[in-house]
Amino acid sequence: MDADRLARLTEQQRACLRFVFAHMSPAQIAPILDISPDLAEREIRAAMRTLGSGSRRAAARLLAEHEGAVARPSVMTGMAGMALNEDQASFDVSPAPEPPSPAAAPPTRAGGLARLTWIALAAIAAALAYAALH
Repeated sequence: MDADRLARLTEQQRACLRFVFAHMSPAQIAPILDISPDLAEREIRAAMRTLGSGSRRAAARLLAEHEGAVARPSVMTGMAGMALNEDQASFDVSPAPEPPSPAAAPPTRAGGLARLTWIALAAIAAALAYAALH
């Protein structure tokens, strides 16, 4: 039954689930696939519906198991013999995507220092306005 459902996934849904499996959010997936974060979210939700999954991680795990990216044992052994259940273990399903070049990246919001500068300017303006009124 899972194989039939997995066969109905589009390639874009599969790509989104692979990145979800690598612990990425729709906002992180979107620039890699050259789509909007909203579309990435819709693709993930559509894949979840197709697979009958209640969570994105479960849907991503189904695809990863189908594609052979995950070993199936219920317990994996971590460093120093610590037992980790499969949901706690981190799996790399593909090579890490290269970050977009700074020239191709959209402008970002103001950084921390710029925000503090604006807050300080607003505080000074408020103090001057208060002083002018009294």
